[in-house]
Amino acid sequence: MKNMRLVIMGIIVTVYILVLGILLRYSYKPVVPINDIDHVAIAIDGEDIGVSNDINYLKHLDRVLRKGQELELSFTLPNIDNTILPAVEFTTDGCGYEIYVGDQLLDSKNMDKVDRGIYVGNDYKIVSLPKDSSGKQLTFKLKTALHKVSNPISDIAVGNRLDLFNRFVYHNAMPLLMGIFLILYGASFLLISLILNGWVEGLKSNVIASVICVSLGVFLHSYYKCCYIYIDTTYMKAFMYSSLALLPSFMLRFAFTVSKGIWYEKRRYIYIGFDIACVLVNIMHYIGAVCFDVTKYVLYLMMALFAGIVVIKYILDRKKGNLDESAAIQMPGLLILCILMYGSAFSDMLQRMLSGHSDSMIMFIAGNCYCVGSLLFAYFQLVNFYINITGAHARTVEFESLAYLAYADGLTGLYNRSKLHQQLEEWEKDGDNYCIISLDLNGLKTVNDNYGHNAGDELLKVFGKALSDVFAESGMVGRIGGDEFMVIMRKVGTEEVEAILRMLDAKLEVINTVKTEPWEYSTAYGYGFKVECGKECDDYIHQTYLLADQRM
Repeated sequence: MKNMRLVIMGIIVTVYILVLGILLRYSYKPVVPINDIDHVAIAIDGEDIGVSNDINYLKHLDRVLRKGQELELSFTLPNIDNTILPAVEFTTDGCGYEIYVGDQLLDSKNMDKVDRGIYVGNDYKIVSLPKDSSGKQLTFKLKTALHKVSNPISDIAVGNRLDLFNRFVYHNAMPLLMGIFLILYGASFLLISLILNGWVEGLKSNVIASVICVSLGVFLHSYYKCCYIYIDTTYMKAFMYSSLALLPSFMLRFAFTVSKGIWYEKRRYIYIGFDIACVLVNIMHYIGAVCFDVTKYVLYLMMALFAGIVVIKYILDRKKGNLDESAAIQMPGLLILCILMYGSAFSDMLQRMLSGHSDSMIMFIAGNCYCVGSLLFAYFQLVNFYINITGAHARTVEFESLAYLAYADGLTGLYNRSKLHQQLEEWEKDGDNYCIISLDLNGLKTVNDNYGHNAGDELLKVFGKALSDVFAESGMVGRIGGDEFMVIMRKVGTEEVEAILRMLDAKLEVINTVKTEPWEYSTAYGYGFKVECGKECDDYIHQTYLLADQRM
């Protein structure tokens, strides 16, 4: 019941964050209207193609660009005379570019890399425009660096630089914050799990979950171009699909670590299959053999296959009762993440297949699926971690309690015979000289007979407290049975022992002076040293105790 309350609370918080993200996205109003460019003139390798929508053009033409092809897009800039800091916003994919206003070069990037055959990813950029640009022709000259590039430039908008940046931040506030949270959460969670791994059981799954959270955070930041804010975005798409390709392998390992159940014996073959597919997809891209826009469908297929494996495994393991308490918490989080990830990937893929581009609302919904799934996954892991920690603490307290009961006298709270003997054996192994003081409490039988056993118990407890006070810093005190007590001390001499025993006598005199009970507190004692037993002794502990008992 308690776990269910935690789960419900997590879902409520997730829904709240989702609503907050939607409100942030649509709450921003630019100071100066932003012009999203709808139509551009297109030329491919010097051949005029005509005018088309800047996002749909290659889809409508039913063609993709090959490596080394040149694409030119141009349009007339709107009126920006009243714009304080005029700028153009755009995203490129797998190409170098040059931007011109008329004949004036504004910006250039990666053209030399394309000529040298060096990998070029995608880029998000806001480039300032001259203030006298109204009505002039703005031209993008692009050269593709990858094979089968279907959409080398998109999301072109003209407006005030600050408005463009603020719109970007507001529209992507949720994945931006969620990505930061997942990366920091995963990194700190990984560190904590590694530190506590030897103390708390079942943290291997938390280590894998931490890696998954970091990968999800990197994916969200690259998917939404949020990393533009703090790093060079040349490798943004590589980060996105590399992190996406890693997820199925790590999530499979997580699933089989949490719940062994079915297919556990065949897990290595499943790992190998997904690992090979992941490596091949990345190699094909980095050697320039194919663009990620093509290989992403392989990743989507891997995600679908993985989601199917997790769903079937969860259902069958649950049916067969293979889920323990930890698995019953963690597996639903993984299941939700799988379903939402595949749902978002499928919606993006379907939208691209139908219209040739990703509609902003579709991307927002798809990205929010990733955000919600990631947050719930992280929350379920946190709940499991909390339960593991509290369980480990409870077991530690129980162990300490059992250890106390095993080595302590229940009435006085002093050590018992077993604990004192264990300590003497350790000193014996170290070769140390030690002293054993044997004490008998006087009058216990008389008090029990005349005043009852409760009075006798009080006599024992007061005497035990007096021994603890006197020998607290110099020895270990124990009750070894009935009215018999023992004190063991290491590396002491006769003068020290005699001085401490005089302190005990004085302590008992003070107690007798202020007591209200009708009985007296007194004791008989004797002590002996290990060195007094001679070198030929077979059992120093026993012989030293007998020596102390004889001198009582």
